[in-house]
Amino acid sequence: MRPHRATALLLLALAQPTLAAAGGGYIFTRIADNGGAVSTFVSAGLNDVGAVAMTATLRAGGYAVLTGDGRRLATVATITGHNSTFSRAAIDRRGEVFFQSTSRGVEALLRGFQGRLSTVIDNSGPFDLLAGGPIVDARGTVTFFGTLRGAAGVYSLAGGKLTKIVEDPRLTVTFAPPFGVNGRGQAVFAANPDDPSATTLVVSDGRRARVVADGSGAIALFTSAAIDDGGRVAFTVLRKDGTQAMYLAGPTGGAQTVVTTEAPYRDLHVAGFTGAGQLVWSGSLDSGESGVFAGLDADAGKVLGEGDTLDGKTVAEAAATAVNATGQIAIVILFEDGTRAVYRAQPARPR
Repeated sequence: MRPHRATALLLLALAQPTLAAAGGGYIFTRIADNGGAVSTFVSAGLNDVGAVAMTATLRAGGYAVLTGDGRRLATVATITGHNSTFSRAAIDRRGEVFFQSTSRGVEALLRGFQGRLSTVIDNSGPFDLLAGGPIVDARGTVTFFGTLRGAAGVYSLAGGKLTKIVEDPRLTVTFAPPFGVNGRGQAVFAANPDDPSATTLVVSDGRRARVVADGSGAIALFTSAAIDDGGRVAFTVLRKDGTQAMYLAGPTGGAQTVVTTEAPYRDLHVAGFTGAGQLVWSGSLDSGESGVFAGLDADAGKVLGEGDTLDGKTVAEAAATAVNATGQIAIVILFEDGTRAVYRAQPARPR
């Protein structure tokens, strides 16, 4: 079934966002919750003016892409039907929303803007396959994974111009959808993600490429990554011994381990960098607690975690999914009462 605009019923069923109390140096604004038609939130993207684009599953079945800024909530598109899905959604500074739809063998990169939904590209040609979700920078450049005339690669699209970030016409290398992109057009992505002995984490802008890390040692799988405008890369991995770790690499290499799951963390995920270069990430403790952190000192940099209270509800789980240049963070939250919501965390002081 083709994606379509949602009815007003979905909009009215969603709770109106409210301002939550400040905590840990942040002010929290509720963007959306699952009090109505929404069942769960799959992801949340964020632009530099604080607008959030969310992909959600619906109680009646299907998916929706929503946008909100703390004052208004809008539905970009919904989709229903067997094996019909939406990917994560990305939003640029103008409020253009990009996401991928998959339905009945048709894969399409869609754009939603000012109430209109349009197809950017699909797999009817020249692209044969689109996978994962797109990433968009502040300028509106969209970066995505696909196969173009049989060649797999990572591509960017700006102003109708297609740029090959990386491509392998011989199909000897497989690529994963990009983890992130910076303001200089540099994308970070994994190559050969299914082969622990050959997997690599690569940064490329289509002209120059460099390997950040590879699987020749302890690394089995790259699980998340982000790149700042200076070329620093933060990434998380699953190690061959079953533990996880987070690394930080400079623009010329030299990755250093900054957090591991040997103690006390169990799960790690990089959300991104602020404009000032501060790293935002999520982690789950061995005890089951989870939290969102800004900076490498988890004690001093805790943003939100299990046991904290927002709008009178106690947080059970919190995961940062996006961060913008001003330091705002999009956070997907599960509360102890079973309800779910997306919040935007605003630093009380610029950082």
